[in-house]
Amino acid sequence: MNHEPDNPQTPTPRRSFAYRFAASLIAFPFKVLEIIGWAGFYGTWHLLYYAACAFRAFTGFAVLAGIVMLPLAFGVFVKPSTAPMPWWFFLITAIGMFAFAIGYNLFLDWFAPPGAEYPFDRYRPSLKRKS
Repeated sequence: MNHEPDNPQTPTPRRSFAYRFAASLIAFPFKVLEIIGWAGFYGTWHLLYYAACAFRAFTGFAVLAGIVMLPLAFGVFVKPSTAPMPWWFFLITAIGMFAFAIGYNLFLDWFAPPGAEYPFDRYRPSLKRKS
């Protein structure tokens, strides 16, 4: 069989109006479902971001608790009978609190939906505001 390649410069035949209208009519419910799905996705994304931002203030307390744990770990290291746990438990807890606070803030910056602003920026001190 001798098939010649199609000429890319030949125009494709234009479909009739009835064919295009029928195709659009068939596709319409699926397009509506797609739009509803995207709206649900973005709405859920913004809602989760808002809820996650509400807990961002507690990361400051985690840093403060980590700062308190460091001298506590040293005190337990010097006198082990002061606490029922080993000194390294307090040290690892302090490091974990620092890591959690930094990781949570980095995660929120990554997780932010496009075009979303930090919703609780108005409650921050004026020196730390992003805008």
